Order: sequence, then C-alpha cells, then structure tokens
Amino acid sequence: MKHLILCLSLIIAWSVTANAKDAAPVHRIKITTTSSITQKVEVIEHALGRIEDPTGTTISAEIPARIRQVLVDVGQKVHKGDVLAQLDSTDMNLAISTAKAKLSSLRVQAKNQQALVKRYQTLAHDKFISTTMLEQAQTQATALKKSVQASKAQLKQAQYNARRTRILAPYDGTVQQRMVAAGDYIGVGKPMFKLVGQAPLQVILPIPETRSRYIHADTPVRLHLPQDKHIVNAKVDKLSPAIVTKSNALEARIQLPQQQGWYAGGTVIANIIVATHAHAVLVPEASVVLRPQGDVVYVVDGDRVRAVDVHTGVRKNDWVEITQGLQAGIRIAQIGAAFLSDGALVTVTQP
Repeated sequence: MKHLILCLSLIIAWSVTANAKDAAPVHRIKITTTSSITQKVEVIEHALGRIEDPTGTTISAEIPARIRQVLVDVGQKVHKGDVLAQLDSTDMNLAISTAKAKLSSLRVQAKNQQALVKRYQTLAHDKFISTTMLEQAQTQATALKKSVQASKAQLKQAQYNARRTRILAPYDGTVQQRMVAAGDYIGVGKPMFKLVGQAPLQVILPIPETRSRYIHADTPVRLHLPQDKHIVNAKVDKLSPAIVTKSNALEARIQLPQQQGWYAGGTVIANIIVATHAHAVLVPEASVVLRPQGDVVYVVDGDRVRAVDVHTGVRKNDWVEITQGLQAGIRIAQIGAAFLSDGALVTVTQP
C-alpha cells in the first residue's frame, strides 16, 4: 500500500513538472533577414565651389581724363582692339605739340653747338683760343645732345598717353559690366569695364588641408549646379601650391567643359571621387548595431544568431560598407537587429 502511494505521488509530481515546462513560453525575437552583397563603392569628398573666368578682366583708366564717348554696353561682344570708350585727348594733344616744339628747338641748338665745337677745334689747333674754351663748348654740346634725347622721350610719352585715351578691348570677349558713362571724369586706376573672354570657365574647389592628400591632378569629379541636377564629369586639373589664407584650404582647379547656363561667379556642387572600391561588401544600415566593443553584425545560424565584430567604411543610401569581419553572401539580421544579443533565439518574418 505504501509502495502504491509513493508511485502515485511520483506520477503526480512528474505531471506537474511537465505541465509547468509546457506552460513556460520560449522568448524569441522577431527579425527579418538579408544577405551581405558585393558592389562597387566610391569614396566621395563633397565640396561647394565657385565658377570663374580665368580670362576675366577689369579694364581701368591709365590716365586722368574726362570720358568723351562710351561705345559699348553690357552684353555686347567685342573683338581684340575694338574701342570701348574714348577719353578727352585735348591735354595729350597739347603735350605732344609742346614736346615737338621743344625737341625741334633743342635739335637746332645741338646742331649749332656741334658746329661751334668743330670751329673751336680748328682755332684751338692754331692757338687762337684756349683749350678751356674748347672744353666748355664740347661740354655744352654733350648737354644739348642729352637734352634732345630727353625731349624725344617726353614726346614718346605724350604720344603714348594720347593713344591711351582710346580704351581698347585686350581680347575677344563680352562686356560683363560697364561702370562709367560719357561725361565722367576718371582718375588713374578707375575701373571702367569688366570683360569676360571666350576661354572655357574654371571651377575652384576649396580642399581642407586634412583631405588634400587624397586629391591630386586627374582625380575624377562630378559637378552640378544647385538648381540643376545635370551631372558634368570632369577631372582636377591642378592643385594650388600653397594654402589660401582666406579659406585656410588648398584650391583645386577644374577646367570646365563648355556648358549652357554656367556663368562666371556662380556656385557649383562637386563630388570628388577620391577612391573606388571595386568589390566592397555591403549590408543594410539597420544590420549594423553599435555595441560597447564596437560595430556588430548578427549572422543568422538556424534559429539563433551569432554576433560578429566588423569594421565599417563608406555609408551611403542606407547601406554600409564592411571593410573587415564579413564576407559577401552571408545571411544576417536586418530589422530587429538592434534588439539582439549573441546567441539569441529568433523568429524570421517577412519584411
């Protein structure tokens, strides 16, 4: 009887334990999965640059004068040597007349003095005059000769100033800005016109000193305007040899292919391709979880996951490059990865 009671007690205890085990639910984390892939990845440095005209010129006055006539206006195309404006040349013409008259007078004096020297040489040879008189005449002749040379230079300067009353285009181009009008009195160095040439434009990109070692001549660049997403492919032409003080950066210069709607002085957005990884391993950004030891990706193995430490690289468009720790084609957790730990049980669901 005692044996029977003991057996019944054991059966009841086993039944209670079994029911308790069945009642305890197993905790599983719902996740979606994906596979790591391989793809070409570009390492890009972003920059905001400006468009410049390398031949852009500000034409200024070289002499003080009143403007008699302005012959061009904004937007007008001009050719090299075309007259842009005419200054009043009255003072220059008077200076030329004065210089010519002075030169003519000095030439006569020099000629007469030279004749006197020859006569004194004969008289001095025959002892009719002293050597001192001859030397004085020769000194006077030398001084007059130098005065003639100085007068010639003054005449050339007056003629040059007269030519500078005609403001000429230095090359073929277009008038970008006119800053004067007929009747204005201008001084030396007064800006009169801004002229842009027909040469290709340049893009100037500031490159931080810390990033300059990644960029060199022939580095590929993709350019577009802020208001236009049309991409223009180009290459870095050259880097400035020194850091520009204003921006504390190096300047990359890019020869811009001929483009419609691109104007000097405008802003341009640049993506500088500093490197290309032909076979980079990529995973969705949601699959990379930051843990105390660093970035982790959870590899799915049956109904459990395994934490794998990884090193990351480029992040772009919700994808992350894995530079170390994971190969392509590995099944990993995606949505729900942030709630996982090493060895956790999972239930895979559809996204």
